[in-house]
Amino acid sequence: MATTRRALVCGIDAYPSPATLSGCVNDAVAWSRALTGRGFVVDVMIDGDCTQRAILGRLLDLVTQSKPGDVLAFVFSGHGTRLRDLNGDEADGWDEALVPVDYQTGRFILDDDLRAVFSQLPAGVALTVIADSCHSGTVARFASMLPDAYPVFQKQRRAARFLPSSRELQEAHTLARASNVEAQIVGPEAVRWTTISACQASEVAYESDGQGDFTRAALAVLGASGSRLTHAGFLRRVLERLGDERAQTPHLDVPPGLERRTLVTRATGPRT
Repeated sequence: MATTRRALVCGIDAYPSPATLSGCVNDAVAWSRALTGRGFVVDVMIDGDCTQRAILGRLLDLVTQSKPGDVLAFVFSGHGTRLRDLNGDEADGWDEALVPVDYQTGRFILDDDLRAVFSQLPAGVALTVIADSCHSGTVARFASMLPDAYPVFQKQRRAARFLPSSRELQEAHTLARASNVEAQIVGPEAVRWTTISACQASEVAYESDGQGDFTRAALAVLGASGSRLTHAGFLRRVLERLGDERAQTPHLDVPPGLERRTLVTRATGPRT
């Protein structure tokens, strides 16, 4: 049976001001080209297309329509945030979230939502999640943006991909979730996908010169590598490219053994 490669790529610049970004659509276009070059059929969502319902719907289709041996990728470039946990599944009391374009209505994509979708991944399907936003590699711990951090990235002509959660946003989120706070909880033993994220939990993901700093480094590494690059090898080369003075440290979260799986190429094969 032939291997099918499919990807969903999302990029959002057009957040309501002052949350507007300028490099995420460029990221999405660049990732789409890179994945197409590796044999993926890519579904690209840009700006206004990237509502909570639309992203989750296409993600669910991506996962449930796959078959053993398929290779999937999900790339998100945009804001991340964190919100008060409503269902008691977070030890620190916070849910972490990707920020869709309609977030002002309280519609966020929680870590719970992603795990509920990804837990439906059929056996034998490889999924790599790549996120250029402020969060940790488990899609479970987003960076805390402190007010005194803003002058740093402004002086560097950088923008942080983190959306601070206000009381109004928290209230909108709580109202939007009022009828469905019992999100599916997926334990670590059920995780069968790999996540590569732009920064550590305590850091901020930046963009500069019209592109995410992580995306710029990641695509340079991907373009210079053959088909045998593993997840662990990819992360190592990205860190080398960002250098010792990097402002953010990308992170790999992967079930035991899958760190040596070949990156976004096939579900099984030689381990290098």
